[in-house]
Amino acid sequence: MSNQSKFITIGLVLALGIGNAYYSFNPSLRELKEQRDGPSARKAPGTQRPSAPQVEPDRQQKSS
Repeated sequence: MSNQSKFITIGLVLALGIGNAYYSFNPSLRELKEQRDGPSARKAPGTQRPSAPQVEPDRQQKSS
């Protein structure tokens, strides 16, 4: 294996690792930042993502 292919492999591994960490931890870090900064630091209402729909519990759970 030549030195050039070793550097390409190492570069790809580093890029994928950093990208994966950013993708995995970014939502958690944003949530922590919002909790720390408080509600006054939120974005304008039109720029926020819509939240996930609320799922109602099953009927069996409601009756208990």
